Amino acid sequence: MLKKILKKLIPAYLWRATKLIRTLPTRFIFKHAPNTPAYLDFAQISNLLGHFPKVAKYEYDEEACRQRGKERALFLSKKFTTLQAKKILELGCSDAMTSVALKEYGSCPLALDIVDQRLDVAKNTGIQFIKSSAEKIPLEDNSIDIVFSYNSLEHFIDPQKVIDEIARILKPGGYFYADFDPLYFSPRGLHAYRKINIPYLQIIFKTDDLKRYADAQQLNWEELPYVNAYTIEKFHNIWLGSQNIFALKSYQEILDTSGLGLIKKFPSCFKKENVSFKNFIVSGIKILLQKKK
Repeated sequence: MLKKILKKLIPAYLWRATKLIRTLPTRFIFKHAPNTPAYLDFAQISNLLGHFPKVAKYEYDEEACRQRGKERALFLSKKFTTLQAKKILELGCSDAMTSVALKEYGSCPLALDIVDQRLDVAKNTGIQFIKSSAEKIPLEDNSIDIVFSYNSLEHFIDPQKVIDEIARILKPGGYFYADFDPLYFSPRGLHAYRKINIPYLQIIFKTDDLKRYADAQQLNWEELPYVNAYTIEKFHNIWLGSQNIFALKSYQEILDTSGLGLIKKFPSCFKKENVSFKNFIVSGIKILLQKKK
């Protein structure tokens, strides 16, 4: 409760600076850690369970999806001058409820995903759905005003190809907005917190041990979504490589320092990943790009 009150009172940049300062002792331990042992033993899964607060559930019932869609549509309506008569594409749409909500703003939304398993409500509203990979979008060049994507870029097999496709279909002056979280190396990066609520599962345990535990607990490990394991630096290279096409309008990295204790206690597990410390504490990215005219 106190933490929530302080977040409201303290300016965002100071709150972020405070979080980063708190990471300094852990950064030092990480920097001087050996590369072994690389993983914890299987028995440690049970030992660590129950030591971490439950993550707020990301609900998928119809009402939760509808409400989330309305909130995102409201955000986008404030982000852009007008949505009226704009041709908008939602990439990785899932239930497409954001596209449904955007119709109320007078826009012409299209929704794209590689699967069509959760679209019953959206289809009943007349939303045009495109079943396709985001790496090869079946739309004409310079045909879309705005492309947006929530929690999808970490799942695409080839984000560079996705950005290239977005550049192709956007009209000159058009926008691309992405908000995606959690990234692979961050505390919840495996997207498995509903099954095993331990931060950094993908780093501190072998995949075979996690599957073995899941089988013993009758958890369907195969349900976990694909995550591309791109580092922050690799995403940075994509943004930098597109500078001749896109202008960067805004950029924000979302911090999650909830797993610092595990990095301190088992630093070699993290050191063996051979990635910068930043990857372990940046959970998400929010970015706005504008196609140059």
